[in-house]
Amino acid sequence: MNQKFLLAWAVAATALALVSLGFALGRAGSNPAVDPPMLNADPTMSTMAGPDAESHPADTYSVPDALAELPGEWRTQFDDEYGGYAILFDPGRRELIVEQCAHPGYIDRTGAPVELGWEFCESVLWGTLATLDSDGALVRDRRRGSVEVELSLSGGDPPKLSLAFADHDMVLIPGSKNDLFQAIDRSPEMMAQRERKLQMAIAEEEARRRMAEEAQNTGKPAGEPVPVFIMPSGDDDRDEER
Repeated sequence: MNQKFLLAWAVAATALALVSLGFALGRAGSNPAVDPPMLNADPTMSTMAGPDAESHPADTYSVPDALAELPGEWRTQFDDEYGGYAILFDPGRRELIVEQCAHPGYIDRTGAPVELGWEFCESVLWGTLATLDSDGALVRDRRRGSVEVELSLSGGDPPKLSLAFADHDMVLIPGSKNDLFQAIDRSPEMMAQRERKLQMAIAEEEARRRMAEEAQNTGKPAGEPVPVFIMPSGDDDRDEER
């Protein structure tokens, strides 16, 4: 009795196992397995571009060999108005900044002292180099939009970089904006103006001291001293080569 029961149970179990196996194989056939993604797969191959995918042209920007090893800062000699240009030119980072500079002096045309607080330079071009070759560049300026810039490099000691765009035309040598300022500030005219301004300040302080002493002696309030203007004696020679 027990043997017949065990035999029947074994046959039933075997049949059930065969049915389960057939069901599993059927599901595998209708849903094929997907391989896991490769960890080091090229990300550009992860998707396929459809027929409407946007195409982007390759960036063709390159730096000419002649411009690859240049200094980053350049400046002009100062002109007769005690002004000039200073630029930052970095082809590797595709950056060009051009500033126009002017020294107002220490004494104005009326002989009065010039107050502090003036800006030495202001930006006239500040943008990204879109294209660059040995004789020109296209610059995407922050304010002007696209600006075509003519440029040329000449050898020598020091080398010279010529730059022109819109109504700006300049010949530059290696040097910073501070170098330009110092060259102007050390000129005989500016040194003479500084001396005159110092003399005026000393004279005004002396007048203020005398008025304070008189007010103390007489008991009257002291007034404001009258500025003492020392008129310039004329233009001095510039000491920087042009």
